[in-house]
Amino acid sequence: MTDTSLRYLQMLKLIPRSPHKIAVQSIQQKLEAMGQPTTPRTVQRDLNLLAAQFDIQGDAAKPQGWQYKPDAALFSLVPPDVQEALTLCMAQQHLQHLLPEATLNYLKPWFAAAQDVLNKQQGNGGLSRWPDKVRVLAPGLPRKSPAIKADVYAAITQALLTDCKLRVSYQSVGDKPSWTRVVMPLAMVLRDRVVYLQCLFEGHTDVRQLVLHRMLSAMVQEPFVRPADFDLQVNIAAGQLGLPIGAGTLELEAWFDAHLAIHLAESPIADDQKLSEPEDGAVCLRATVPDNLELRLWLQSFGCEVEVTAPESLRQEFRETAEALAGFYADDQDDDDDQDTDDSEAGSDAPDADDCTAKGATP
Repeated sequence: MTDTSLRYLQMLKLIPRSPHKIAVQSIQQKLEAMGQPTTPRTVQRDLNLLAAQFDIQGDAAKPQGWQYKPDAALFSLVPPDVQEALTLCMAQQHLQHLLPEATLNYLKPWFAAAQDVLNKQQGNGGLSRWPDKVRVLAPGLPRKSPAIKADVYAAITQALLTDCKLRVSYQSVGDKPSWTRVVMPLAMVLRDRVVYLQCLFEGHTDVRQLVLHRMLSAMVQEPFVRPADFDLQVNIAAGQLGLPIGAGTLELEAWFDAHLAIHLAESPIADDQKLSEPEDGAVCLRATVPDNLELRLWLQSFGCEVEVTAPESLRQEFRETAEALAGFYADDQDDDDDQDTDDSEAGSDAPDADDCTAKGATP
């Protein structure tokens, strides 16, 4: 391989995919660090030649930035084999329920290359037909991820990687006006199809959270010193991402209908969960759990098939919720009672139960 051909390959590897870009000067410096000295003029000439054969483009900025086009096919000297392609296609099925569109867009070239490999295997059977036989279903109701601006996502990932500040314009919930602040990004977390940025606001020391889909813009600023005591896992364990209601944990005791015992045993909610033997058609679950909204939503999802017995504060919450729900649905009953009264006052114009039965209706 000639020095020129090797330089071409290295340049193609250095160019990022849109919305990221790299300047000619940066490419020249990186090539020199690889032991391939050249000049910016030569790099510019090479890029113009490569652009005629590959899906790369230069912008109109000064200095000019180069990037692969957003829909560029994956460039690789070693395409995936059938087993690798199958793995990527199955990963796509699973990740499309978990990752926001902005993140999935970065993986599209790999998914497309994998699908192309499998398409060429059609008719040969075996692994090529496996994606037609397996499906990954999202839990709960199907929902779409909130849209995140591609340039915002790119800026945040770059700032996280390089420990740089961000100037963020943010739209608060409701009719509140948008605001602009400088933040120090510490971590990014995907939870229930929403991407959160854990960060410090300039001039403050408490960790806060912003959701990426409410960011109107994000610009990378100067580097900052990352706090040595920040621990993402500790924050998660403390309930920062679990919509906390109380502080810490609580000792849950709840009775579930006995037919739920298998579900509760197979998917425990805590390391110390204990499940009693069925008694009078019910099983008792005891566990140390986070005192957060998710716990309440999980319990409420069982409806009348669960009774919370401890702690008393949580039992009182469910008692008040049940009374409120009873009040909502009692209104319908009151309306029915009023209608019955109106019907009875209507005399012979209102059909009685025997009349309805005679017409084939269920009394």
